[in-house]
Amino acid sequence: VRVCDLVSNQTLATVSHDTRIDWLELNPNGANKLLFRDKRRQLYLYDVEQQNRVTLLNYCNYVQWVPDSDVVVAQNRGQLCVWYSINAPDRV
Repeated sequence: VRVCDLVSNQTLATVSHDTRIDWLELNPNGANKLLFRDKRRQLYLYDVEQQNRVTLLNYCNYVQWVPDSDVVVAQNRGQLCVWYSINAPDRV
């Protein structure tokens, strides 16, 4: 996955992943966080500025940015998870 600035046509980040990605979306405020889910239903957060990836949730069935915020809602087999501050992904 390549993240590009469309105004300057500059590549901001390149994310390598060995499994097919079936969903991805940049955060609505700042476009510096990339959420993506692969075919194995693993949910990841990629920080474009820091160039690092964190696994957020296994067996993820649903994920969505809350409109006009940096809050993430996701669901797996047995939990509904909300990250109110995506800058601290370890705090669900």
